Amino acid sequence: SRATALLVSLIALLFAAAICPLAGLYSDRVGRRMTVMTACALLIVAVYPSFLMASSGSFAASVAGVMLLAVGAVLCGVVTAALLSETFPTRTRYTASAITYNMAYTIFGGTAPLVATWLISTTGSNLSPAFYLIAIALLALAGGLALPETSRISLHDVQAEGKGAGVRAVA
Repeated sequence: SRATALLVSLIALLFAAAICPLAGLYSDRVGRRMTVMTACALLIVAVYPSFLMASSGSFAASVAGVMLLAVGAVLCGVVTAALLSETFPTRTRYTASAITYNMAYTIFGGTAPLVATWLISTTGSNLSPAFYLIAIALLALAGGLALPETSRISLHDVQAEGKGAGVRAVA
């Protein structure tokens, strides 16, 4: 029912909010690159089972499925601002971060409902959007492999003409 779906969403959002500090600590401990790669790997493995559980008709399984999906989403979400801030030099940081974030969000996030609807109507399966999410996570994992590690870089040491992650690391 609509009320049950909203309750599942509320529980998952509260869970996601609660684990944000833990995800931030994880990112600070292992680094931004590893956090992105962990999030992508987790999503690749967990998306299909999450969709299965969420669509099972069982309240407990639905909550578990959505919470499992939330872990990967939270890991991606908490690392984004720090990663973008640390990747670009001070002189272009705001513009470069805004352009990259909003373009990616528009292309992949903005079209996701349309793609999901098309996949469901084409395949007849409510689980088919899981494969779209897996494909996006695979693309993000490939991008994550190309990322420099930025978490140990002092933003104070970034020169205006620097190239972001190519600056002096802080011990």
